[in-house]
Amino acid sequence: MKKNFITTLATTTLASGLLAFSAVSSAAPVVGFFDFTDVSEWGALDGITSTVIPLNGLMFDAVGGSMTVNAGAIVDSTLSPCVGADPYACTGAGIGIQNAEIDGETETLTISGFGGVTINLISFLDLYDENPAEIASFYINGNSTDITSVVATAIKDPVFSNGFFEWTGSPLMNVHSITFLADCDNYGPLCTANEFSLAAINAVPVPAAVWLFGSGLIGLVGIARRRKVA
Repeated sequence: MKKNFITTLATTTLASGLLAFSAVSSAAPVVGFFDFTDVSEWGALDGITSTVIPLNGLMFDAVGGSMTVNAGAIVDSTLSPCVGADPYACTGAGIGIQNAEIDGETETLTISGFGGVTINLISFLDLYDENPAEIASFYINGNSTDITSVVATAIKDPVFSNGFFEWTGSPLMNVHSITFLADCDNYGPLCTANEFSLAAINAVPVPAAVWLFGSGLIGLVGIARRRKVA
């Protein structure tokens, strides 16, 4: 009888705490589809140097030069208007550093303030007509030893491609910050060609199953400790 009472009390207390925690957590994450080619929404970042600044709930930090947010994806005026089916390249160039693109390991762009979200899509643009294909790299939560890279599936071309490519790998969980760079260490001779702009990020809440799994573990630990004391 005593054990049942303790179990019930622990479960009730856990449920109350979980509800309160969920209420706080649900307000903290910054989620949504962030289209950085939308100059009307992100244009305030243009020309900002290496200072962390807030915009639309997120924090931006550029290293190696000032951020660029340009209207129109065709930076190279010798190329024909953008072609293809992607929804970004014809509206803007996205976020780059100095020359509209992030290049070289001295240039990095860090976006923070997500508050523990899941990122399941990142879109990039190759704005110039170059070979070989660009390679965009990034890491999350300051862990620069675990870099993810994605090779452009379409080189910028005046006829066949507008240089749009994206990452859709296994979802990045519990993201608080994400840093973009041209990773020269892993790709040596391709380093000078690794230039890209950030077009979009899709951030969604952490799946409910993760919270339920975590709360279940906490509940089991709490009940076990109370039984041991009893």
